Amino acid sequence: MPTFTLFGDIKRFARSARLEEESVTTVFGDVKLDFTRRPLDPGEQQMRIFSIFGDVRLRMPEAVGIEIDGFTLFGEVEVENLRTGDDE
Repeated sequence: MPTFTLFGDIKRFARSARLEEESVTTVFGDVKLDFTRRPLDPGEQQMRIFSIFGDVRLRMPEAVGIEIDGFTLFGEVEVENLRTGDDE
């Protein structure tokens, strides 16, 4: 399911087990997505991310790899892999 923000921040949890169904587009704002609370299919996943002025932060389970397709202009994409049982 696509996530879009023009002006503002978004923080949400995963809605699907496959990241190919997820995409992020941000113009002015930050996006934080947490994929640790819903089971994801193990192995490599792909996700599309486009950011002009903003950061995208992803929290992923340790058993899931991610390949990111897209670009950032003035921002960054950060992926945090968590072991089972880690919280913040």
